[in-house]
Parts: sequence; structure tokens; C-alpha cells
Amino acid sequence: MKKIGLILVLVVNLGVLYAQTANVVFYTEDEETFYLSVEGLMQNKKPLSKVKVEGIAQEFFKVKFVFADPSIPPLERNVSVEMGEEWVYKVKKKSNGKYGLVFFQEKAISKERQTGPTDEEVKQFGKLADQTLKFLNDASEIEVGSNTETTHTQHTEIHHHHHQQGGFPTTTTTTIHEEYRYPGYNGPIGCAGVPMQAVDFNNAKRSVTSKDFPAEKMKIAQQIVRNHCMLVDQVKSLMLAFDFENDRLKLAKFAYDYTHDIGNYYKLNDAFDFPNTVDQLDDYLKSK
Repeated sequence: MKKIGLILVLVVNLGVLYAQTANVVFYTEDEETFYLSVEGLMQNKKPLSKVKVEGIAQEFFKVKFVFADPSIPPLERNVSVEMGEEWVYKVKKKSNGKYGLVFFQEKAISKERQTGPTDEEVKQFGKLADQTLKFLNDASEIEVGSNTETTHTQHTEIHHHHHQQGGFPTTTTTTIHEEYRYPGYNGPIGCAGVPMQAVDFNNAKRSVTSKDFPAEKMKIAQQIVRNHCMLVDQVKSLMLAFDFENDRLKLAKFAYDYTHDIGNYYKLNDAFDFPNTVDQLDDYLKSK
């Protein structure tokens, strides 16, 4: 009976641990390799195209990517995670040649440890409490692509053959899905996930409009945007929930990295009353 009780305690403690921490994965769309620093601490000893961080105990932190290719400028961003979940971010080259970071997908953390590739490096991370870092390159624990069903998804299976000591070969299969594109839109893509559904958006917007103070509205609006892939029309609708021009501009700037159809961003100009505000947004987009 004592053994059974001990097992139950361990299971409960493990569930609490997963609920109180989060994982985050960073990868580059075109497999550019990079060094990752989290809160100023360098993580990987060699440049890799994918880095996974487990056991993060805080929701907001700063990351920096230093690319192995010296022609690519370093990229710094503030990112967030949800406790008990694994969030995936993609580093991608934009149409203007600059690199950006976009939220890709989220999923609940599995309580069963998955077996990684044989060359996976594991190390303890000191600043974010009780961290374990896994560095993944050729093989993958996640599927790179949309995590939702689409009607025109294509996929290709790539088989990586590894020969371990003893002469027994192992095979890892990586499934790469075609990037999701909103029906009828053919322009540049910001966030690669499926945009927020209309019903979910309308419910979320009601949470914004129910608040009386601009600061409260902005906090909720940014939470909505940060946790979803948005359409320009949805961003514009949220902007119009604010009375002041500066608040609308602030939200438009914030939402850019979380918007799917960024080629339609010019539509936001109609939400402004003054030409000077349109110019400010245009200058901001040119700097991205």
C-alpha cells in the first residue's frame, strides 16, 4: 500500500509540474542556423535550425537569435508562453528581406517523454527555474506545418537514416505540411496558422468592448492578438473598439506580427482619422 501511495503522489506532483511550466520551440523556416539566447544567456554551443526549451516557469521573457550567417542581423523579440502548453515560434524571412518571429502553433504538453534523435543535446538552464534544453536539428518531435485540418493540405515524408554503434540502423520520419493559406488570399503571409474563427473572434471582441477604460481594452485586445493568428479585417474591427487615434495605432503596430494576410495591412488606414497616423503606421511597417 505504501508503494501505491508513493506512486500516486509522484503522478500528482508530475501533473502539477507540467501545469506550472511550459515549453517553447523556435525554428527557422528555411533552416538557417542560429544561436539562441534566453534572458541574456546563450543556450546552444553550436548553431542549429531548431531549439526546444522545456520547463519554462515564467510567461514572458526575451529571446535573441544570432545567426551563423553574418549577413543576417541578430533578431530580438519579447515572447510569451502559456503554462502547461508547448508553443512553437517560426523565424521567417519577410518580403522586405528582413527576418521576423511569428507564432506558429500551440499544444498541451504531453506527460510522456518522447524519444528524440540520437544526437540530441540536453543541458540544464540556470536562469529560468529548473530548465532542460533540447537541441533538435535534422529530426523533429513536432510536425512543421499547420496543426489543423485543411482541405488542400499536401505533405511529404522525409526519411533520415541513422546508423548507431552495433550496426543497427534507425529511421526517423519527418512530415512537412504545406503552409496554410487563407482561401482567396495570395499575398505575403505573416503568421502561418489558421486565422481565428469568426465565432471565437466575436466572443473575444465582446470582452474588449465590455470594458470602460482604454488601458483595460488594450490589455485584453493584445492578449487576444498574441494568442491567435489574425486576419486584417479582425485587427481593424478591434482597432475600431478604441476611440483614440493613438490607441488604434498602437494596436495596429502590435498586431502586425500576429496577422496572416499582412499584404492587406493597407486596409487599416481606413480606421484612422488623420493622414499623419497613416504615415506613422507606414513608417513602422517599412522598418519591419
